[in-house]
Amino acid sequence: MKILIKGAGDLATGIAARLHACGYKIVMTEIAVPLTVRRSVAFSRAVYEGEAQVEDVRAVLVRDLKGAEKVLEEGRIAASGGADILSTTIAGYTPYSRQLDEPDYRLIEELVETTTLPINAEGRFHRPEQVVQAFKTGAWTVTVGSAITRPHCITQEFIRAIHQFKNQEKTGK
Repeated sequence: MKILIKGAGDLATGIAARLHACGYKIVMTEIAVPLTVRRSVAFSRAVYEGEAQVEDVRAVLVRDLKGAEKVLEEGRIAASGGADILSTTIAGYTPYSRQLDEPDYRLIEELVETTTLPINAEGRFHRPEQVVQAFKTGAWTVTVGSAITRPHCITQEFIRAIHQFKNQEKTGK
């Protein structure tokens, strides 16, 4: 099984190394200028150096899917390579995409209709029913990020609901 990990910083590297040790084939993507602070323990170094080794695992910089496949066959981790999955990661966060408060289910449907690649639905998934809806629209997998990894986002939702309730009490509506 191939696993795509977005980012190749120190935390992602630890996860990748563990999954690799369990026999999974790992492809990691990274931005052109990584923001990694602890580069000595991160595969993101491969962007600058062509390869990076952390403990006994070596990651190699690749530029395309063919390069990633070759590296995976050799039993190494492909860093910054192509992957065989599409993700809706930045949908709604760019000026040229639909600006929605909810996940972009229409985008998921459009991708399912126009490609044979599996679709990873990601972006603004905060509730279980949203995840179920993504699967109903054809997503192969769903990433729940901020709702789990950023507790302050969850807290903000509670605060927003409390303020709304108190405002309704004051106005009698």
